Amino acid sequence: MKTTADRIRVQNQNFVESFLRRKRLITFTELFVFLLIGIVLCLTSCAPILYTTVGQNVALFHQQGEVSLSVAHAETNYASGTGVQFAAAVNSRTLLMSSYYSLNNVAGSGSGSYFEFGAGKFKYNATTKLCTEIVLGTGFGSIRNTISNSGNSSNYFVNANYLKPFIQPSFGFSGKIFDIVFTPRIAIVTYTSRSDNATNPQIRTSLDNYFSEKHSTLVFEPGVTLRAGFKNVKFQLQYNHTSFNYVSSDNFNPVDKEFISAGIHILISDRWLKLQKR
Repeated sequence: MKTTADRIRVQNQNFVESFLRRKRLITFTELFVFLLIGIVLCLTSCAPILYTTVGQNVALFHQQGEVSLSVAHAETNYASGTGVQFAAAVNSRTLLMSSYYSLNNVAGSGSGSYFEFGAGKFKYNATTKLCTEIVLGTGFGSIRNTISNSGNSSNYFVNANYLKPFIQPSFGFSGKIFDIVFTPRIAIVTYTSRSDNATNPQIRTSLDNYFSEKHSTLVFEPGVTLRAGFKNVKFQLQYNHTSFNYVSSDNFNPVDKEFISAGIHILISDRWLKLQKR
């Protein structure tokens, strides 16, 4: 029984073959269709995704007792989903935070989830409105892939779990209307388990080589967070990139390097009421 990805590939192949049999010049509409086919082929590619970066939980607290919550739609090069971030200032210098991300491949061939928690220190300068944070934490990632191949290659699955301890410093500006923060996260990604049923020799070799070489990898993941709104409710935009990289001689590249999210950031705090009373 053919999968959706197989049917798409057959339709695209038939279109291309009929196009090559004709003799007249290509039109703008046909060029546009070819670009769409290229995008679809990328989305239904036969390569699994075994690591993707995620966003960064940056609260920008000013004082003890503050709580922040962010909910956002998230996108990577190959997947989309939801990200939730929570943080609390337990005293005038210490914070606790936790985040959860759930992503699904746009072609329906894979999914992943990531949970993290951490604790750290924060400092706010009321004169300059500059903020600094540093958080030590650990993340737990789980990725599932179901690859449907056409032709002689058999279908297979490949799953992986990884541990990600990290240090996350942040430097930013926090005001009533606008926040901006830069976060150069450093982490170690270590695969804790893997499972697959690949029988194709080339795929088997590619997977074995990848997990052998990238079993434990130091990564640098800089990110930027922008917020705009008023006081306690702001629109939040995040971008993150990872240095995690792997490209083999057979072009096996299972890393999703870019992350972007857009959503709402809610702050529970009386900081603005205190300023009005002064």
